[in-house]
Amino acid sequence: MLEDLVIDRVDLVDDGANSAAFIQIYKRKERGHMEITEIIKSMKPEHAEEIQKALDDAAASLATATTEIAQLTEELQKTKDSAEAVAKELAEVKEELAEAEEEDAKKAAAFDEEEVIKAMPEPARELFQKERIKREAAEEQVRKAREAEEHTALVAKAATLKALPVEQEALIGILKGANEQVVDLLTTVATAIEGTVLDEVGKSAAGATLTESDAGWAKIEAEANKIVEADPSITKQRAIASVIKNKPELYKEYLKGGSN
Repeated sequence: MLEDLVIDRVDLVDDGANSAAFIQIYKRKERGHMEITEIIKSMKPEHAEEIQKALDDAAASLATATTEIAQLTEELQKTKDSAEAVAKELAEVKEELAEAEEEDAKKAAAFDEEEVIKAMPEPARELFQKERIKREAAEEQVRKAREAEEHTALVAKAATLKALPVEQEALIGILKGANEQVVDLLTTVATAIEGTVLDEVGKSAAGATLTESDAGWAKIEAEANKIVEADPSITKQRAIASVIKNKPELYKEYLKGGSN
């Protein structure tokens, strides 16, 4: 403990020269932001040297890392360009392969029959030609039969829509390319027209006889009803088509009645 001290001078320092001295209080005017170089200059030489060395090492590492990143970026771009080039070449190869396969298929198709026929002995070739003619004729008959069946079905359907103010052939053409919704719409319109006409006829000419056309169609429906009664699995439309196909005289009678 110090007593009766007379102090005539006080020195304030950041770090005392006496290793046993402990600075507990100091005060000075703080300066603004200091650059790293200023901070290093204010340090002891041995400390400043260590800090500067660490900073230099960090700067060198950063420069090395920047260079490596630039090199990796360049390599990545080259790899990307190479991949795109390979993908393009692969697409071209696939396209060429597809064209080659298509050409081979065409050649094989063109080669098949004619070349085989030429290589056949004369008797076998004549027999083959005859069989081919028969096959083509049979295919043509099947096609015509299918077309006739489709036409008959269309005729039967058109007959159920005779109330529409459209000629039969034109109506058949419409039905041929119509979907189910259009057919339903035409059926609804025809039904509405028939209902309106029948109401008016019933009011103005009660007791009038059926026309020849109505009578002809009635015969067709009567025959169709017999078919349906014999086989309930057959629809009315198919039954009508069958009657028109198997008994064309009834359909001709219906046409002569003025429906066409």
